[in-house]
Amino acid sequence: MTGNGSVNVLSGTTILTAANSYTGPTTVNGATLIVNGSIASSPLTVDGGGLVGGTGFLAATTIGAGALSPGNSIGTITVQGNLVLSAASTYLVEIAPASADRTDVTGAAQLAGALRVVAAPGIYAPGTTYTILTATGGIAGTFNSVTSNLTSSAFITPTLSYNADHVFFTLARTASFASVGWTRNQIATGTGVDSLGFGNPIFNTVLYNTAAQARQAFDALSGELHASTVGVLVDESRDLRDAVLGRLRQASFDNAAGGTASRAASPAALAGTVPETKTHSSRLTFWAQGLGARGRIDGDGNAATVGRRHAGAVAGVDGAVDDWRFGFAAGYSDSAVGVDARASSASVDSGHAALYGAGSAGAWSVRTGMAYSYHQIDTTRTIAFPGFVDRASAAYHGDTTQVFGEIGYGFGLGPVALEPFTGAAWVQARTSGFTEKGGVAALTGARDREEAGFATLGARLATSVAVGGMTLAPRLSTAWQHVLGDVTPVTSLSFASGGTAFEIAGAPLARDSVLLEAGADLYLNAQTTLGILYQGQVARNAEDHAVRGRLAVRF
Repeated sequence: MTGNGSVNVLSGTTILTAANSYTGPTTVNGATLIVNGSIASSPLTVDGGGLVGGTGFLAATTIGAGALSPGNSIGTITVQGNLVLSAASTYLVEIAPASADRTDVTGAAQLAGALRVVAAPGIYAPGTTYTILTATGGIAGTFNSVTSNLTSSAFITPTLSYNADHVFFTLARTASFASVGWTRNQIATGTGVDSLGFGNPIFNTVLYNTAAQARQAFDALSGELHASTVGVLVDESRDLRDAVLGRLRQASFDNAAGGTASRAASPAALAGTVPETKTHSSRLTFWAQGLGARGRIDGDGNAATVGRRHAGAVAGVDGAVDDWRFGFAAGYSDSAVGVDARASSASVDSGHAALYGAGSAGAWSVRTGMAYSYHQIDTTRTIAFPGFVDRASAAYHGDTTQVFGEIGYGFGLGPVALEPFTGAAWVQARTSGFTEKGGVAALTGARDREEAGFATLGARLATSVAVGGMTLAPRLSTAWQHVLGDVTPVTSLSFASGGTAFEIAGAPLARDSVLLEAGADLYLNAQTTLGILYQGQVARNAEDHAVRGRLAVRF
């Protein structure tokens, strides 16, 4: 168009592509004008909710209650003259990871109103700065407000900066990942994710998460299953030593010279089914007992609750040498460990071996042993949080070594045998290093070692009842167990894709717990004994229950 007439755009969308040379004013009121050509000779006013955009050339422009939106998607519009953005105006800018809308003003720019930034889909590097407006004649004023669809991120804050003739929009990194963590593991994992750096898919996804989403991500990524599994190995060591000590308590060490007092703690002796002769006590005895329990270790607000199932069997042979009895036992068990809140689980196949012995002096009895267990550990984790899904698995080995013993003083109260006792155990569980198979969330674990001491104080009682020519010996035991040292297992992990190592804690063992035992042995004859046994552990943050059977055959 040419001449000195005016143009009013009052409805719909008008697109100008030619070089228009008319000199009269252009008014956009409640409509949209896209200038991909030129109206550089026509002063422009936008009001009434109207919008002007495009990639062309405008004359001096005033935006009232309207919007200026450079580009058709992302592009540059040029104002040949002055630009005034009023307090009621909106400057609408679209950005992409590597580019942004821009307005170039050949005169001066007077700024006010609202800046609205719309980010197109893509991965945005923190610290990226976009030039969104230039003015050769200088810039006066600032935008009154800034909004962006990127503001949901807990770690990126859109910021504006100005110099004499430019306006910059920056995606400023304003918080570390660890800063939003609520727990020890979240903070540690956040630090590990931060060390991956921009470009890593995990880092990129977390970067634009909300604080709540980031915490969910850190819980899923932490790999706390590995730390909790080591804790379970330490806790399950009790099953093997209980089986060995139970066998030693069942065995008779009596002899004709001095067994009366110590026999008070032995149901078999109390029932008179074990002759008071060295000949009998020197016999070899083969025995077998089931292992296993089902229970849980509660979470502590950091690590999640761990469920476990443990099943297997142990068998042994022992014989008497004077007033002592020595033996060897071996067994196998499998365990299932589950951390449902972290969508992770482990299976543990274990082989066990133990040496043990016991002796007595008057009413005093000493029982002791040492054991070694070898573990094959297979783990599976599903890692899912907003914008990310992965799966990782690992296979590695470990072992548990323990030394244990107890001292008891037995005496009789009529038909009941009573034995107060105290016990102690030292347990060390170790696991090898590993690297998970899977995607970018796979972890590498360092060699780990956890140690714990167990102190026990309790009492047991037993009696005997004649049943159809056989002897039934029911018994009951209760004890307090205290764990010495650190009860929280910790392991060092890092992402297989890079970054620095971080320490993750598992579910803590119960510091103090009550151990319960109730059962009965049925002495079929002088050679064979069958038994059934309930064992339980009850604590504020843990619970285990098991029912086991055992068999002893003397030769």
